[in-house]
Amino acid sequence: PTQQSRDALGEPISTRAADSVEAGSDGLIWHAQLVGEDYKHPKHVLPSGELKPRRPMPQARASAFFDSLVHTQDGRFIFGGVLNGWPALTSLELRAITVARRTHLGGIKRLYDAGKAGAVPTTPEQIATFVKKYLRKHSVRVTLRAPQWTGRGWSPDSPGHAYWFAACDPRGPRLVAGSAMVTAGDSPRAKLVHMFGHRYAKAKESAADRLTWHSGLLIEWEHTEHCSVVELAWYNGLAGYGGKSNFALDRDEARPALYDAFPPGLKGPWVNNRAEIRVLDIPVRNKEEFITFLAKHTGPTKRFLEPSISHSAKVVLSNGTQRDLFQYVLNYISRNPGYADARSNCQTFSCDLYRLLTGNSKTETFHPVCRPLYVCRTSDFLYPAAGPSDKAPA
Repeated sequence: PTQQSRDALGEPISTRAADSVEAGSDGLIWHAQLVGEDYKHPKHVLPSGELKPRRPMPQARASAFFDSLVHTQDGRFIFGGVLNGWPALTSLELRAITVARRTHLGGIKRLYDAGKAGAVPTTPEQIATFVKKYLRKHSVRVTLRAPQWTGRGWSPDSPGHAYWFAACDPRGPRLVAGSAMVTAGDSPRAKLVHMFGHRYAKAKESAADRLTWHSGLLIEWEHTEHCSVVELAWYNGLAGYGGKSNFALDRDEARPALYDAFPPGLKGPWVNNRAEIRVLDIPVRNKEEFITFLAKHTGPTKRFLEPSISHSAKVVLSNGTQRDLFQYVLNYISRNPGYADARSNCQTFSCDLYRLLTGNSKTETFHPVCRPLYVCRTSDFLYPAAGPSDKAPA
């Protein structure tokens, strides 16, 4: 590999560090595309010859990737660099290598399947042979598995794929992810809740775009200093999009405050079949100011199309403080980690949380398109998913 290719992936970790990477089937699965040293497609390569960083499908020069692998004592191959500039993609276990023919005949072949078959090129000679044989006429993809704890959260000591962005904190914006939200939160009570929805701004909408509605909740707090937007969306949806939240005033800045607040573990590609929950403080004090905010950013070249508020009510739940809300969303995401357009999405979550906070069991999803398959999961806010230590004794 060239020095440029090595530098792009960072320094490999030590064998001792690789041995300590937690194995387990619950670790998140990632895929990456491997390319040769002479790969120069302008869609994926910068004029300097470097691969474009932080692509939705991560990419790496094959020779540098294999050179960065560390073989552990228990037989695993661990990639310990930083994959394609995504800080979250490190300490990854190689699970498979597959090749697809770039011909009209097609066909996929599995060259390596961890613990079952195949071999990983490790010596310079083996790597050079692999590159020559497979990267000229084939597309090569690797499957990688993150440490076991990534299936539960963005860090091993704060489980939960939910986060709170305290954008209105007088001490400066900060982000807290996972179970640490509960201890970091305060005790203001939720006073009012509003269900809102919108389509995403596009100059020219397709038929599918016109049926795609995002929904969330606006929470008004008793302190009346600011409100919070609570929404469920794609996993790493904001981190993978440069921290550009539609509910942040600085969304269109080159580097929004939200992105700077993300810890490295949250900066990874978005995943459209997994979910995260966000609690985003915004500088509006009530429903009326929020409507003004939506109107200001509505238009084909702005942020929203046809935004509206469908439901509003008092929060009647006895335990309705900020800390309580944080625990509810952590419980919910632990039981509903997936994202599915028809059954488990932003609208079903918003409806579930609205029902919990208001006691109104007849509330429907924001848009009719989600109503036929809607199944109420309000009880999922009350109980965390059972972990290994929570199972009943035999």
